[in-house]
Amino acid sequence: MDDSPENIDVLVNALKTEGYRLLVSRNGFQAIESVKASPPDLILMDIQMPKMDGYTACEEIKKIQKYRSIPVIFLSGMNVFFNKKKAFDAGGIDYILKPFDIDELKIRVKTHLDFYYSQQKLKRMNVQLLQMFKSAFDQTTVAMVHIDTKSKKILRVNHYFTQLFGYSWDEISGTSVFDIVDDQCNDCFTKLFENDCGSELEIRNCECRCLTKNKNELWAQINLTLIKDQSGNPDFFHLVFEDITKQIKNRDLLNRANQELKKSIDEKEVLIKELYHRTKNNMQVIASMIHLKAACVDEKNDQTCFILRDIESKIYSMSLVHKLLYRSDNLSFISMKEYVQELIILFKEVYAGKNDKLKIEYSVKDFSIIIDVALPIGLILSELLTNSYKHGFPGKTKGEIVITLSKEEDSILCTYKDDGIGMDENSDPLQSGTIGMLIVKNLVEEQLLGSIQKLPSEKGISYSMCFHTQMYVARV
Repeated sequence: MDDSPENIDVLVNALKTEGYRLLVSRNGFQAIESVKASPPDLILMDIQMPKMDGYTACEEIKKIQKYRSIPVIFLSGMNVFFNKKKAFDAGGIDYILKPFDIDELKIRVKTHLDFYYSQQKLKRMNVQLLQMFKSAFDQTTVAMVHIDTKSKKILRVNHYFTQLFGYSWDEISGTSVFDIVDDQCNDCFTKLFENDCGSELEIRNCECRCLTKNKNELWAQINLTLIKDQSGNPDFFHLVFEDITKQIKNRDLLNRANQELKKSIDEKEVLIKELYHRTKNNMQVIASMIHLKAACVDEKNDQTCFILRDIESKIYSMSLVHKLLYRSDNLSFISMKEYVQELIILFKEVYAGKNDKLKIEYSVKDFSIIIDVALPIGLILSELLTNSYKHGFPGKTKGEIVITLSKEEDSILCTYKDDGIGMDENSDPLQSGTIGMLIVKNLVEEQLLGSIQKLPSEKGISYSMCFHTQMYVARV
C-alpha cells in the first residue's frame, strides 16, 4: 500500500519473483476496503499517503477483530524514533526504511509470513482440540463442570452431570456451584478455590456431600483444576464429580462394624483381666493357707516343711504370671525381666528364715514372652531354687545363686548355677536325680521343646538351657 508508483514497481518486481500474489492500494481508504474484500496474509504499509496516512489505516484495520492477526510492516523514509514508536503503537510488527535493501526486504517478509502461518496453524489445531475436548467432555461417563473463576457460577456441564444430579442445562446454567454442595461441606469445598490454584498443573480434591435436584444425598470426590487461556490468565475452573456414595456408605458400615468389634474386644479384655485377677487371688489364697500350715508344722519335721514351701513357691510362681498379665496392656505377653525379678522376691519371702545368708544374683534382658512359655520357665526356676535351698547349702552356710536369661531370635538362653556343696562329678541329676530335677527336665524338653545340660563346675552345680519360643501363638 503506497502512493508512489516507483516504490510500488520496486516492491512488485522484488516480491513476485518469490512467488507471492500481490494486491496494490494507493491510499488508506483503498487499503481498508481491499483488506475487507480479500484479507491478505501480510500488509506492507506506507506511512505518508493521501486522504488517510498509514498509521490511521493500520489502526482502523486492527479495530476489526478478524483482521487483528494480519501482520503489518511499515515502510518509511523517516528514520526517527517517534515515527517508529507510533508505527508499533498503531499495530505494526516491523519498520523498514526507504530506500529498500531488496534482500533484507525479502527476508523480513518471509520471516513474518512464516510466523503468521505458524500462528494460523496453531489456531486451527486449537479449534480442533477444542472440538475434541467438547466431544470428550459431553461423552465421558464422569460428571464434569466448568465454572467462572470469580463468580463461581456454572458455565457449562456435560451430559453425565445432568443425569447424575437430575438438572437440565436450563435449570443449572448460571447458578452457583455452591448450590449443589451441602452446607455442612461448604468450608471444605471453599478451600479448593483458595489462591485460585496458582498452578495449572495443580489438582485439588475433597470429599463433599452434595444434593441432587430431588434433594437426595450424593457423596462425590471432587477434583478441581484451573484452566488458563493462551495469555496465561485464569480462564475457568474444571471440576470433576466422581460419585462415591456407595463407597462412603460401605465405609460407614465398616467403621460401625469396627467400633462394635472394638467394643466387643474391650469387653473381652475386661473379662480376661478379671479372670486373671481372680485366678491370681485364688492361687494366693491357697498359697497363704499352705504357708500358714507350714508355719504350724513342728520345726523338727523339716522334710514336711520343705514340701509345703515347695508347693507354695510353685503356686506363687504361677499366680505371679496372672498378676503381671492383669497389669499388662497385652493379655498374652509379659515382661520376662519383671517376672524373674518378682519371682525371686516372692521366693525369698517364702523361704524367709531358712537361709538368710544365701544371695541371689540375676541378669535378665528386657524382653516380652508369651504366657505359655513364661509359666513353665517360672516353674523351672522355682524348682531349681527350691533344690538349691534344700540341698545346696546345709547348715545355713553362706552362698550365691546366679541366674541369666536372654533372648536370641526364636530361642531363649538360660543359665543357672550355685556355689553350694554340689554333687559327685560322675552323677547326673537329670538322669537319676530327684523328682524335682525330673520335672525340670520334662518341662524343658517336653513342654518347651528345648534342651538342658549340666556344665562342669568346680563348686556347686551349673546348668545351661535353651528354649524355643515359636511353638505357641497369642490368642488374645
